[in-house]
Amino acid sequence: MAGLCGLIGDQRHSVEEISTELYYHNDEDSSIYEDDQLSIGYVDHPISFEEQPVKSKTGDALVWVWGQVLGHEHDGEYRKQPNDLTDAEYCASLHESYGRSFPSGLNSEFSGIIYNKEQKKISLFTDRLGSRPIYYTHTDSGALVFSSLLQPLQSHPEVSLEYNKDYLSEFFSYSRSLGVHTPVEGVKILPPASIIEFDLDGTRLNHQTYWSPKVQQLDLSFSEFINRFQEIFTEAVRDRIEDDRKNGLLLSGGSDSRAILSAYDGDLTAFHLNESSENEEAQLAKKIAETAGVQFQFLQRGADYHLQTLDKCSDIMSFNGSYHSAKAIGFSERITDEVDVVFWGQYSDTVIGDTYVPMESNQKSMNIESVGQYVKEFNKGSMGGYLGELPFVDRLSVPADVFKSNLNETEDVIVSHGIQYPSWKSLVEFGTIYPLTNVRTFVNYETQVQMAPTHYPYLDNRLVDLILQTPREYRYGKDIIAETVSQIDPELASIPHASTGVPLSESPTFLQRAKNNKYMNHLLTTTKEEIPTDFLDFVGLISKDPSTTHVGSGSWINKAGVIRAHPFVENKLREHEEILDEAEFLNKEAAWETYKQHCEGENNSYEIFCLLTFLEISSNIKSNSSF
Repeated sequence: MAGLCGLIGDQRHSVEEISTELYYHNDEDSSIYEDDQLSIGYVDHPISFEEQPVKSKTGDALVWVWGQVLGHEHDGEYRKQPNDLTDAEYCASLHESYGRSFPSGLNSEFSGIIYNKEQKKISLFTDRLGSRPIYYTHTDSGALVFSSLLQPLQSHPEVSLEYNKDYLSEFFSYSRSLGVHTPVEGVKILPPASIIEFDLDGTRLNHQTYWSPKVQQLDLSFSEFINRFQEIFTEAVRDRIEDDRKNGLLLSGGSDSRAILSAYDGDLTAFHLNESSENEEAQLAKKIAETAGVQFQFLQRGADYHLQTLDKCSDIMSFNGSYHSAKAIGFSERITDEVDVVFWGQYSDTVIGDTYVPMESNQKSMNIESVGQYVKEFNKGSMGGYLGELPFVDRLSVPADVFKSNLNETEDVIVSHGIQYPSWKSLVEFGTIYPLTNVRTFVNYETQVQMAPTHYPYLDNRLVDLILQTPREYRYGKDIIAETVSQIDPELASIPHASTGVPLSESPTFLQRAKNNKYMNHLLTTTKEEIPTDFLDFVGLISKDPSTTHVGSGSWINKAGVIRAHPFVENKLREHEEILDEAEFLNKEAAWETYKQHCEGENNSYEIFCLLTFLEISSNIKSNSSF
């Protein structure tokens, strides 16, 4: 694995044990810094590893950074990082120019540390969206312990991971953690866009929030907007290309990854995951790669792929979604054997589209202006991932009550789960990406960056800024990505989209868009209702055979069929039988009944995946002390 960890205050125990838990491939490089009141561990993939910390030229600060830094903005002027500096060296130079506040201008995904030895203060900082989270807690002696992943915290002898029943109830109902909270007592996540300063005893001194998503629409024609979007997106892609390394791209038959390919300049290997190379989407992905003149590799998923992903991401998961969202982790070795870094089109819909935004029927975002309205929509599944109160969960708080108690409105801001938003519009339209851990599929991101150095062009600051200024009729009423591909590479745009069957250069009919969106919305918001048969016939995504493990023409796994056709769920329930027996908030009989009902025809896929995620994480918590 990779990341940062540290211990501030009482140094009776070494941070090295926590650092060791950040390994994934077991070939990572690492370094340890120690003095009387501070110890820091840094772990990274060998190809990304830098000598850290880096001392500023004035000698008053040591700097660590994990992730990627592309450039820096100050007073409205953006400058790219010089090629001759490592990320940590660049940050140290920025500290000399701008002091402790320099992270406020950094672009891309990162978290980091500033240690001012003379002032005896240490600051932890996060990027705008909190994409590289830092989990932290305090020991009984007051020492601060932190890590890029939650589970390694327990390697400190004075840290015992015990469940918080309020936030655990939210995890079971919303299949994720929200805001700064986790389901573990006393463990929080640093807020996004933050610089938090501590003294060397581990006491928090101050907290600076340097950015929040402010919606400010520009008056632009659509052609002006697309031209600006294309320019920024192309830069976001090309600034991430590493010419001295082998680059890869996870390629679908849709538009998000195709847009990256259209803006890309150079050689790469495109990977496509599917059950059959003859699948219609697999064939489209291959055609896209051939048209772009890049290598194509097909990665075939078997019936036991879900079991592989659960085992492979077991140590990485931090309650940020159900394990089945870790789409590529099962091919970790295959991918990293072929390429050094990977491009991923994830978060296009999250940043640009309406996937997690409650919408009116006329393609406008809902005008929510009260706590009651927001709670109602969230608990309808309008922001994705809502499972409801699960039948195998007992004696936990009512999730809707916990959610409501963590949502407050003041004269100046809206506060949701410890995160401040400047307006209801900001929370409604961007609350899922601020912080990014609010996305129900963040486990995919968290596992992917542990698997290999990964680039996410849609998370570029410049792109997010533009979307905040985008007229809503463009963001929600136009296909921005399809228009961009059409403008950059008309030949790639002429290839059909896997879901609609229509080239990106042509607008799909209303029926095609509506049925595709209806299917996507169903996947995100519910597990109980049946998808209409005529819709299945139209899109051709799921076989009518309820036991099949693949999905016709698309790249979607038939999750329900996989569970019925393969015994991995039964095996895992038996493997974790002791947890089911000992956890006072789990009903063992109801868990088995949920599985049985699914095998007999009900669709309890997401409930089962959520349960398996919890059981697997709990099995890694030492001696199950949380029960």
